[in-house]
Amino acid sequence: MKYCVSIFVGLMFLLACKKDKPASEITPIITIESISTTSVTEFKDSIIIILSYEDSDGDLGRQDPDNNSLWIKDDRVPAGETYHLPPIVSETDNYTQGTIRVFIPSLFLFGNGNQEKTKLTIRIQDQGGHWSDEVVTPIITVNR
Repeated sequence: MKYCVSIFVGLMFLLACKKDKPASEITPIITIESISTTSVTEFKDSIIIILSYEDSDGDLGRQDPDNNSLWIKDDRVPAGETYHLPPIVSETDNYTQGTIRVFIPSLFLFGNGNQEKTKLTIRIQDQGGHWSDEVVTPIITVNR
């Protein structure tokens, strides 16, 4: 009888344990839907990038405005910049999907020439610390 109770308790423990989702199921997915322009005049024109996203555990964005989760890197510089993304929540379940409008203020030239070409690399981190894959814009021409 003692043996049966041990097996029963062991089975109950195994059934009660929540199986963690593999990282591939909880990593946010983003794609570039559109970009407003790929040719800008420095200090004058801005760019709007529409990203579509999917997040299976619904924890994109952060409450704290000092805790950034949107990363954008201009290929002309060695490091990217981070920005705040407010929380995105689902009203039905944990899964969220939709679009994010990313506003890039006017780009500028780094050198003395009249034109430079660059790409922007973007990724998003969820509250669990999982980064999406990087997405890269088409080539953007910055004109004087």
